[in-house]
Amino acid sequence: MKTRILVILLSIMLFSWSGCKKDDSSSESPTPTGEVVNTTLSGRILNEQGNPLAGVIVTAGDLSATTNQWGIYLIENVSLSKVRAVIKASKPGFWTQTGACHPSKGTVTYLNLTLFNSTTTQTLTSSSGGTVTLNSGASVEFPANAFATTAGGTYSGTVNISMHEIAVTDPKLNVKIPGNDLIAIDQSGKDGLLKTYGMIGVKMTDQSGNELQLLPGKSAKLNFPVAAIQSSAAPAIIDLWYFDETIGKWKNEGRATKTGSYYKGEVSHFTWWNCDINGPLAYASGFVKDCYGNPFPNAYIYTYASIGGSSSGLSDANGYYYGGIASGQNVQIQAEDQMNGDLSQVEIVNTPANTIVNVNDLIINPPNCYSSINGTTVSCNNIPISSTVICLDSLNTFLNYVYTTNGYFSMSVPPGTIKIVAYSTLENGSSSVFVPSYGQSISVGNIPLCDTINQNNNLQLNFVSSGFGVINTSIQVSTCEVTFSPNYQTISFNDYNANSGTITSFELITTNYTPGVYVWGPGNSISGYLLLNNGYYEVYPTQNGTGSTTITNAPPVGGLIEGSFTGDVILMSTNGQALIGTLSSNFSIYRNH
Repeated sequence: MKTRILVILLSIMLFSWSGCKKDDSSSESPTPTGEVVNTTLSGRILNEQGNPLAGVIVTAGDLSATTNQWGIYLIENVSLSKVRAVIKASKPGFWTQTGACHPSKGTVTYLNLTLFNSTTTQTLTSSSGGTVTLNSGASVEFPANAFATTAGGTYSGTVNISMHEIAVTDPKLNVKIPGNDLIAIDQSGKDGLLKTYGMIGVKMTDQSGNELQLLPGKSAKLNFPVAAIQSSAAPAIIDLWYFDETIGKWKNEGRATKTGSYYKGEVSHFTWWNCDINGPLAYASGFVKDCYGNPFPNAYIYTYASIGGSSSGLSDANGYYYGGIASGQNVQIQAEDQMNGDLSQVEIVNTPANTIVNVNDLIINPPNCYSSINGTTVSCNNIPISSTVICLDSLNTFLNYVYTTNGYFSMSVPPGTIKIVAYSTLENGSSSVFVPSYGQSISVGNIPLCDTINQNNNLQLNFVSSGFGVINTSIQVSTCEVTFSPNYQTISFNDYNANSGTITSFELITTNYTPGVYVWGPGNSISGYLLLNNGYYEVYPTQNGTGSTTITNAPPVGGLIEGSFTGDVILMSTNGQALIGTLSSNFSIYRNH
């Protein structure tokens, strides 16, 4: 998997992007009409390091959903504002984040959000105040006796300060910004675009975790470091903007003065604060496609203004994107496969304010074109059904995903063994395909999503550890499949838990799919993920341990796969806890794929 490093030159301008398709071909910009559209909303919730967060509650309109272990959420058939829909994501231990998008009517709108941890940066005493400083030099200075409860009463005691900075040189700048862009409302109520010179967020709580605020008449002093690449262009005085979490836009309040290598200003309340220059809006729209001309959903759209800067959004299920760009200057537009890091060609536009430019198709086309795999998720009756489809590599590393409303999916993947997991409500299915090289277009056919609860599908597992004793668990297998690669075969037991949002995928890897004993080693092994004692663990054999898999019956689809296994394993939890012991099972499981 490739890593893309974004080098930001000069000042940064962020623009609003989303995969929404207008109902007409008008060249005029949209105006707030109060109209709502029905859409399906999906995306991933990540932490500051770009890792997925499970258990995040995502709310859109009057509906909500919870993310699974890949950080994926799904909200189907939700009515949202056509002009700008506000989405919120919350999880204990993190700041609530607000995102915004122009939803795509009747299709799938994608929106990713980044959550910031609420870890205390520093504690203060309310009676004395103090200064909180980050490693970058960003700081906030609180006066004495300046804190209040949310009810407005004076607060006395210890104050916990949680503080974050989003620097203009942060390579993940585009996916961290509150609201997903820097759309702002000026004093006249007109929308504009901001060029950011840095932003700081602060949350204040008491010892019980209750939020605090500044007393009326009190203010805090903010110090924003000016990046070296922006120093020469930084104006002496700049407007301050705060993020309005209700409408998902930035509002002007106050100004900051450049003193040395810092902007200094005072604020009377806290969300996120930003040093910015406002500018006029234009709009761009177009499609992202793969090397074979297929629509490329869920791709990042980046723009780079001629004065420097960047932004990003996501294409919708049809590969369509639409959003605001800087007007009256050269803007480079480029698409990126957000999982593999592959880029499209660059298109350059220069658009007058309040007009729309239709951009040439952005083709994701690296030097070696990634392969495309496609298929259809179907019901037990072989009827196409909607589902979330995830691609993993041979090490169960997350590669890519899409949500399909009609069952058909197409995704770009690298060479190697690709595992496909698809789920819809309580039903799930899986498949595997070996991609021999770049530049392939491969169909995996139909993937049945069947709940085989009435079949013999209970896989009992026993884990024995000297430190934890005996732990018993079971998998209610929804899909049992056998996949074949040139050097080994894999028996997969899969189950999707709609309540926890987790997918258990337990695999026995053997050099042949025939009755026999397969000693763990080259070509013979186990892998996967298990739920034990409400914890989620990755399973793999110990390096120097012993183990074997015995297959006593290896039937085609419709028969019972029977056998047993036992061996020394490591169970690694998502928080890094390692359990070492012996895992064993006798199994007789219905093979349905």
